[in-house]
Amino acid sequence: MNKQFYKFTCLPILMFIVLLYVTPMLTNVFHASISTYLVVYMLMQVLLLAVGPMCLYKNEYLDSLKLFKKHIFKYVMLAIILWIIIAVAQVIAAKMTGVSASNQTFINSVTDKGTLLSFALSIVLTFVAPINEEMIFRRILIGNFKNHIPVWSLVIISSILFGLIHMHTVQDLQVIFPYIIIGFLFAGAYIKNQYNIVVSTFCHIFLNLVVAVIGLIAASR
Repeated sequence: MNKQFYKFTCLPILMFIVLLYVTPMLTNVFHASISTYLVVYMLMQVLLLAVGPMCLYKNEYLDSLKLFKKHIFKYVMLAIILWIIIAVAQVIAAKMTGVSASNQTFINSVTDKGTLLSFALSIVLTFVAPINEEMIFRRILIGNFKNHIPVWSLVIISSILFGLIHMHTVQDLQVIFPYIIIGFLFAGAYIKNQYNIVVSTFCHIFLNLVVAVIGLIAASR
């Protein structure tokens, strides 16, 4: 593994860890308000997007996008099918446990207030966060290591890690299964389409967009 490999692997992962764990710790230390935390969170998400996918993997994204455009109808249908499977998994998990993940509860609480900050956060969560998460959990953890570690084990590892980063309390472990399923499905979409990161990213954005729209409709009633 050369320096280029570490540059394309470690830098985005390091920034992602900072985003998930260092940012909330700093806001707690300085007793920052939830609004301040959300602003910092959004800036970090956008920064990660700029330094990660759009710079380090620019050429690959452009090539993947060209292939994506040739079969866009196929990928729209794939996104719809994956959304249905994920929705069923989430309903089953909710029925079995009677709880919802704090990650989803937090998102709902800050995106249904109708403020400019809530709108900006909704945009980041719907479009920017999926790009960053697909970069970390699919392109880097699977794409960069597939020549060194069996792909099936990378899928399992990346899916479990994807589930864990959406957990914020011990109670969330009861509903981690749907997130692992989501990670597994997106990994499958990425691998089965010749490791095209645009495909899994599109499916991820589609899922978040549908959830956001449903949430807005429910909040307006």
